[in-house]
Amino acid sequence: MGVQRGKAPLAGELGWCPPRPFLSTPFLARPVLSRPKELASGGWSKEVFFFMTTLEPTINSKRIYKGRVVGLRVDTVQLAEGRVSQRELVEHSPSVAIVPLDRERNVLLVRQYRKAVEQTLLEVTAGGLEEGEAPEDGARRELDEETGYIAGHWEHLASFFLSPGYCDEEMHVFLATELAAGQPHPESDENIEVVSVPIYSIPAMIQRGEIRDAKSIAALLLVLRCQETTQRGSL
Repeated sequence: MGVQRGKAPLAGELGWCPPRPFLSTPFLARPVLSRPKELASGGWSKEVFFFMTTLEPTINSKRIYKGRVVGLRVDTVQLAEGRVSQRELVEHSPSVAIVPLDRERNVLLVRQYRKAVEQTLLEVTAGGLEEGEAPEDGARRELDEETGYIAGHWEHLASFFLSPGYCDEEMHVFLATELAAGQPHPESDENIEVVSVPIYSIPAMIQRGEIRDAKSIAALLLVLRCQETTQRGSL
């Protein structure tokens, strides 16, 4: 499968943000900001906050479906002031997203059909982690499978939740550089085209709606932000 290549000027060696540590504390154990109850009827105060470790204790949990990619469960939870509610939740393994950047400042993206939205989208390479797999190991595997490229240098840029309103999937974003081309070998149900895009054209492509995938937008803008920060620091 050929790679469509865009043209970009040579820019020498690039510098990038330092790697971020992976999140190791369970989500519900991390402190979150909340407004004290006594302020609920008396207006908002930006100065007063307090920390809580969990906001919705689970009373019971019922699994509805378990598939190859996702699971679905319904949790009955305790809300403030004794109220009870139900949450419909999607279970998904942690995942990785990779931004491969070559020496000419071209980003390797993948174009593939997405049944959920009935559209062909331009995205960064991404995929779920296998059980027990470290994020960087999963990123290396996914890049090799989907694009055939191998990277000599890896940097962890960020980790975030994709849609925490109903899904527990946490994604780890990597920048991959020092690329060497190879032969892609996607899974049997994947039809992927590798597309090379100049990194400087990414913001305009997002604004024109040519890149509409949320994880890809976040990952690509992270790389651009790191580049801008490094360039300002070198002045």
